[in-house]
Parts: sequence; structure tokens; C-alpha cells
Amino acid sequence: MPFHDYISAFLDLIFPPRCAVCKNVSSLMFCDSCLSKVKYLDSQRGCVYCGLPKDPKFGRKVLLCKDCTRARPHFDLARSLTIYEGVIRRAIHQFKFSNKKMLAEPLGKIIKSRLTAAFPEIINCGAEVTIAVPLSDRRRSSRGFNQAEVLAKCAAECLGIPYQNEIITRSRETLPQFDLPKEKRSTNVSGAFRINNPKAIQDQRILLVDDIYTTGATVNECAKTLKQGGAAKVYVLTLARAVLD
Repeated sequence: MPFHDYISAFLDLIFPPRCAVCKNVSSLMFCDSCLSKVKYLDSQRGCVYCGLPKDPKFGRKVLLCKDCTRARPHFDLARSLTIYEGVIRRAIHQFKFSNKKMLAEPLGKIIKSRLTAAFPEIINCGAEVTIAVPLSDRRRSSRGFNQAEVLAKCAAECLGIPYQNEIITRSRETLPQFDLPKEKRSTNVSGAFRINNPKAIQDQRILLVDDIYTTGATVNECAKTLKQGGAAKVYVLTLARAVLD
């Protein structure tokens, strides 16, 4: 056995590897016990536009949620792979705010497995370019990376759709959306994005990727900006969906 393997084994004895989410001893960054607790969404059981899971009591005839009934979103459809609670909430929080970049691999595996298993409308949407919801320079510098960009690259690889960087950027700093009530989130991000390379999206179908869909204000504003810049269609994919009361 090479010497560095002995060192690694010794360190594992003293400081055993642990799951980044539950902190239990595990050789996996996202242990099997945590993975088994992730709540997955099914593309066939939600609002036809934003994918909000339906209340079963409304039955199959209800096609639109309240928000999409009041105002059709600028994106053409949005789908989320999991429910933003419990294990997946802790995993995303560790990934974004605790510098656990190694969670990119297991979260990427969730994206790839769920896309191929349950989201034919994303697989068959005909998107030609994959992009990520951009961070401001300040937040990107603070975190060291854009979590949406990491997830977008996973989706692009899975779907065989080219990923392009810096097509859309933040034109101004905004307040963190999670600090704001629902009614103020659209105003917070209004006019907050700009297109750097309109030619790259002219008449193109865009797959826009982010980590969490809460009210949809951020991805909707991105979609509005992309379409004003010449995009033909905008499809939104997020790893998780916050289901609000």
C-alpha cells in the first residue's frame, strides 16, 4: 500500500468522514440514509406552467395554480425535481453557504436521475442553450462560486445541451429574496438582469437553471429579460421547490 494511503487510513480513524447533511459517520458526502429521505416531485402532478404540486382534492382537471391563473409567467414552463424541505433543504444550505462544494456531485446525481426518470417535458423541450441564474459579483466573491452554475452544468451534461456562461448577468445588487415577503420579491428583482450577448440567444430556446424555486420571482424576471433580448422560449429547471402556504 502506498504511504499516502496509510496516512489517509490513519486520518480516517482519527477524523472519520461524515455526511455533510446529517453529520453521521459515512464514506459518502451525502449518505444513503439522507438520500432516502429526499422528497421527489413528479412532472405530471403540478401546474402546467410553474409545476406547483397540486392538492389531490382538486383532482386532475385543475391545470393552473392561483398565481399562474392571475398572471401567466414569462417563462414557458418551470419544473422542480424535489421538495425544498428536510434533507434537501439542509443539503442545499450546506452547498451554498458552508462551502461544501463536494455536495455538487451527489446533488448532480439527483438532477440526472430525476430528469431521465420523470421529466419528459424538459428532456424533449428542444432547448439549445443552458444557462444559470447569475449571482452578483459580491455574492459570488463571498461564496467563491455560483451554485446555480454548478447545477446548470450538470443538467447540460445530462441533456446534451451546451452550457454558456455570462449570457445574462446582474445589472444591480438586490436584497436576498429569502428575507422578503412574497409580495415584495418581484419588485426586488425588477430590472436586475441584463443580456451581455444578445446574438447568443436570438430565436433560441433557453434552459434556465437555479437551485430553488420559491415564488418564482427571480426566474420569471430572468425569463422576461431573456425574451426581451430575443430568446424564443425559456424553460426553467430547479433542483428544489419551496411549497408555500
